[in-house]
Amino acid sequence: MFLKNNGNKKLKKSCNNLFFFIILQTKHEVTHANLLKPTFMKKNYMLGLVFAGLTSLPMQAQVNQFPKAWGQQAPKTQFALSQKQLKVPSAIDDKALGVTVYAGERMDESKKRSLIKFKANNNDYGKFDRIRHYYLSNEEYDQNYGIMMGASDGKDYYAIFGYSFTYGYMGYNFAKVDMQTGDTTVVRTFTEDERGRWYNNNEAVYDMAYDEHSKTLYALGYGFKKVGEETYGFTRLYAVDKETGAWDLVTDFDCIYYEFCFDYDGNMYATRPKAAKDGETVEGTELVKLDSDFNEVSAKEIKSEWGESIVMYQFGAISMDNTTNTLYWIPATQNGATSMFTIDQEAGVCRSCKGFYPGNWFTGLYIPYLTADNRGAAARVASIDAQADVNGALADTLKWVNPTKTWGGADLDALKEVRIYRKKAGVATTDFTTTSELLSAENADLIATVPADGKMGEAMQYVDEKPLAGINTYYVVPSRVAGEIGVPDSIRCYMGVDVPGAVPYAYIEKKGEGMKITWEKPENGKNKGYINPDEVTYKLTRMPDNVVVADNVAGTEYEDYTLGEQQKYYYLIQSKNSAGEGDVYTTDGVMAGTALKTPIELKFNSADDASRWNLNLFGNTFSFYYGGWDGCPADYNCLFGYTGYNDDTSTLISPPLKFEAGKSYRIVSKLYNNQETPFNVKVTIGKKSDDITDATVIRNDEDVEYPAYTLTEYEDMFTAPEDGTYYYGLTVSNSDYNVFSFFGVNIDYVAANDIKAFTMSGLIEAVANQENECTVKVRNMGYNEQSKYSVKVYCVDEEEKTLVGETSDVPTLKAGEYGNVKVKFTPTKDGKYNFYAVVELEGDNDTSNNTTSELALNVLPEGSTPWSNVVTSGKDESVDTYGPVIYYSTYDHTESIYYPAEINGKDGDVITRVGYMYDANSNLVDRTDESNVKIYMASVDKEDFKDNTAIDPEQLTLVYDGTMYLEPGQRNLLSFDLDTPFKYDSSKNLAVVIDREGAVPSDYMFCALFDMFGANWNSGVYRSFTFAESFPYVEGTGSRTPAAPVMYLAMQSATGINTTKTLGGTFNYDSNNGVISFADGVKSAAVYTLDGKLVKNVAGKAQKLNLSNGIYVVRVQTADGKLSNVKLSVAK
Repeated sequence: MFLKNNGNKKLKKSCNNLFFFIILQTKHEVTHANLLKPTFMKKNYMLGLVFAGLTSLPMQAQVNQFPKAWGQQAPKTQFALSQKQLKVPSAIDDKALGVTVYAGERMDESKKRSLIKFKANNNDYGKFDRIRHYYLSNEEYDQNYGIMMGASDGKDYYAIFGYSFTYGYMGYNFAKVDMQTGDTTVVRTFTEDERGRWYNNNEAVYDMAYDEHSKTLYALGYGFKKVGEETYGFTRLYAVDKETGAWDLVTDFDCIYYEFCFDYDGNMYATRPKAAKDGETVEGTELVKLDSDFNEVSAKEIKSEWGESIVMYQFGAISMDNTTNTLYWIPATQNGATSMFTIDQEAGVCRSCKGFYPGNWFTGLYIPYLTADNRGAAARVASIDAQADVNGALADTLKWVNPTKTWGGADLDALKEVRIYRKKAGVATTDFTTTSELLSAENADLIATVPADGKMGEAMQYVDEKPLAGINTYYVVPSRVAGEIGVPDSIRCYMGVDVPGAVPYAYIEKKGEGMKITWEKPENGKNKGYINPDEVTYKLTRMPDNVVVADNVAGTEYEDYTLGEQQKYYYLIQSKNSAGEGDVYTTDGVMAGTALKTPIELKFNSADDASRWNLNLFGNTFSFYYGGWDGCPADYNCLFGYTGYNDDTSTLISPPLKFEAGKSYRIVSKLYNNQETPFNVKVTIGKKSDDITDATVIRNDEDVEYPAYTLTEYEDMFTAPEDGTYYYGLTVSNSDYNVFSFFGVNIDYVAANDIKAFTMSGLIEAVANQENECTVKVRNMGYNEQSKYSVKVYCVDEEEKTLVGETSDVPTLKAGEYGNVKVKFTPTKDGKYNFYAVVELEGDNDTSNNTTSELALNVLPEGSTPWSNVVTSGKDESVDTYGPVIYYSTYDHTESIYYPAEINGKDGDVITRVGYMYDANSNLVDRTDESNVKIYMASVDKEDFKDNTAIDPEQLTLVYDGTMYLEPGQRNLLSFDLDTPFKYDSSKNLAVVIDREGAVPSDYMFCALFDMFGANWNSGVYRSFTFAESFPYVEGTGSRTPAAPVMYLAMQSATGINTTKTLGGTFNYDSNNGVISFADGVKSAAVYTLDGKLVKNVAGKAQKLNLSNGIYVVRVQTADGKLSNVKLSVAK
């Protein structure tokens, strides 16, 4: 289902809330626009799902759309993040670290969707603890499955887990989750029909929250209402039974809410879109408060602290901290879910309290909280602090400011006392320890009751003269009346000599060929306890090579002259004293070290790799910068450069490289251009790190122009005139807008004589005892011309490797040239075997690259018809789960049309076999059960399915009626031997129709990625027609799609004479006159149907049979008594 604006500018309002206009459209017709790098294809799980649905990201947020609930990752911000300093906190005040937040992940930057927790503070930017990573199989890095939404009742977390699709999502089960371990107990597993309703957003929910006041788990769901020709979206509220996972409708709202939560009194808070004046687009987000009967109390737009409006592009997450009545919110904007905010409800302002790296997306926030005896009891104290005596005496001083509000937020009209508790030694508490447990006699001692009559808002203190040795945890509890427990606050303080905290500051700088490190002494202990700074010593560890360069250093500086090759070095400075090892300070990194040894491949797997390069030369009018982040896709591990529309140029220079005199080097640069505009590329090798004026130019291409989204490898040669340090330089310039991605450079030696074998290809299957031809790709990697070399093909049979073909008929190759060598080979027996090719050259300087990887081939029985045609246009090739079969539900129906120019067959040729290449998707871990399959063919005038109508069934001929299965692995061939060979008509298009019937387990849905061509939604051509449902296909249903499966055909000659090799020679069957004839080596023969019925015993060397169209088995006995069975295809 699509949700799409049809241009109608009406916006229905009711009770000051917004209805949202929605139009429905066929689910397959999606235009994929504005993709940065379409040539860098990823095999996403369920790649074939092109249902934009409610989860497609609009170019501009629309009030007529729900935001994203799942799907593709939010865009990444293109900047490098500076390394954080690791310093000791200023006090052991846990509140300074921010509240503890638990959350589920809809998306994770490292592809490990998990239950997580984190502290809501900006000192730990992007950090969180992973409690449990969820995945469907053992492939931990597949981000296919995880928490779609969740909520906690304060003890357990309840979540709906589901699958992620390319453009949608589907619920899998409802489970109870242990919040400390992440262990799950499945409460309800959704049926296949229920998952289908999830998939189409019918009766689906998208957010959950728990109301402590009513002890009820709620969920928000999709609602749709049709008014005339228009369909409106609205949010539905359900109550969820925690014991069964069933949900019942509570009420329908007259607007769309994004995310919601409840406070301790049962009031509901939710966000919704704020419409612009045009009534269609969204210009901001409102926070709405509803009472416990779900009546709207207030609504206010939420803006940033700088007055900026916030527009949601995906569902976010919101939660109430009931300790302080503070709302925390993670909106998901066009830039992703990169910030958590606290919301000032009165001012309508949100303030950032936590940042996240791009690529994360959260749901189901829960913030543990402490309670008071009642909502009228005193709120938490403010400005709490604790200090041990500065001279190390055994006394702790507690300071705080009394509250002025009740826990419920009203003005506090009285205050009687403040109770001081100290936690007992050896007692453990968790985030989920309640107030009564925290202050119980088993956990804490009441050490003082401080009078505070009427002292609301006043500062007070208490001195504990008998603290415990080590860390003391204090609970400060205000009481409105004697004995009443207000909201507790806590503080920790260390008593005695502490281990030292981290040094407060350090600085590193180059000094000659070494590094100088300078730092300051720590003033505080790690636990805010007492230390003597003059008794602290230091251990220095150099990173990233993890070398301890000094230990027990008494001063505050050190010089290191033991650096290795150039890289970014930084140091870990650990302070120590008699009490033990303290905290570690991490310095900034500085690029230093000796020149890099060659051969070498310089890539950009991290920001440190990029920092080796000089990217900011004088004269650059645009700059390259590192575009990746930890765990990012390979497409972003590069340097990005954006040019303007005028003459722009940029030069980047490599780190230092060691070259040897007289040696030749092959230098391969990888540059990607985003736009189809002319540009210049210059490659240099020089002796300076900041200037290419005197460098040797080894490439200078001007006004080169490639199609958009092209990755080009530029290969050059350089011979070093002398030993020394050199620098590679790349200069890119152009006069029009473009985006360049530089993926690095590979520098390798060039030998005098060196031939490399790359691949063995050109066939899918082979036939036993028959010449088969393959193509072996080779290259002259040396600088001498080569013509006297050979290529051999070997068959691997368990431990035995047998030579099955070779040739010396090879092309002459100049230095650097590639060649394709045709090699004929003859396997001796049928079965599945691996083959490989070896290139041999006398005097080869490097024999390690002479062998191709092994190619697995199915060797057909002697006399079989091999694949002869690969049917594809060669354009817009891709992979998709919507192939010849779809494997989504019980019934698949696909129709595809192929043109004569793609088939390249002759009129009257006979098609005997068809096949389709596929890769197993990540969820195909074992062979599937067999499905029933029928294949039909027809010669048609119809060119495509633009009219969205299927092929007339009267035209179809049933050519196969049997079974199929899919299996794990890559480059599998789904092959069918036709029961009835089909006679090809080259004057018409070939239509292939496939019906599959068989149950599909939910965890095997869309389990294969088929090779496709024509995958271009902008072409206006629709080569396939598909249907996949739980009920059989009926005419008039189905959807068109532009791509068609790449098809393999085995075709026999149109002469009507079928010549087949067998033991004792060959036999021929002429379908024109019905005569079968045998060579002299055949003693006797018999013809059988495939099911074993005798058709005819053949007497003599020839006999007229007049066989009907079909597949037969011919059993031949030779004069020496050997038997052979071969297949015979007959088509008239």
